[in-house]
This record gives sequence, structure tokens and C-alpha cells, in this order.
Amino acid sequence: MRASDRGAAIILSAQERWSRIVARLVELVDAYNAAFDTPVLTILPPSAKGEATTIVIAASHPLQLQATVDETLISVITRDSDGIARRDFALNELRSDAATAAYILQPWMERL
Repeated sequence: MRASDRGAAIILSAQERWSRIVARLVELVDAYNAAFDTPVLTILPPSAKGEATTIVIAASHPLQLQATVDETLISVITRDSDGIARRDFALNELRSDAATAAYILQPWMERL
């Protein structure tokens, strides 16, 4: 297999895995909301391939998290009381989809 073919296969695998990670994000948000009478967090999954998944706290609150995958890099942009922050990290093959979803959410949720 040529290097360019291997690279394309790795990127395709990362995109397919991203949909499973988004499903785990939905599960985590649902579990968090289950502790309250009304939903606190809302998750807006991507409507098209390559679009970011957005998680917001309440409908009118400025706090939010956007996550997307670009090739094999996960980009997380958060907006909270300290402003806007961005962190990028490689999609780690050793970390499960559920652990990756938690890794995306945890730093932001600790600040809520």
C-alpha cells in the first residue's frame, strides 16, 4: 500500500470513528441531564460531514463547547466565563471512544 493510500485510509477511519465518539458525547450529555428536572446541556450533532458538534448549556447561556475532527486531529473550542479557548489533540488509537468523549468534555464541564 502506498503512503498516500495509507494516509487516506487513516483519515477515513478517523472520520468513521468520530461519529461513534459523537454518539458517546450524546450519551454523556444525556446522563448529565438525567440528574436534573429539565435538561441543562443541549448537544447539537453535526448536520453534515465535517461540521462541528456543539454542546451548549441552557438555550440562552453563552457557555458552549464545539468539537470537530480534521483528518486525525480533534479540535475543541470552548466558550466559558474566562473567554474562548482552543485545544487540539491527536485522535489517540489507544483511548476508547467513550474515554475520548469524556476527555473532550471534562475540562469544560469542570468549569461550569
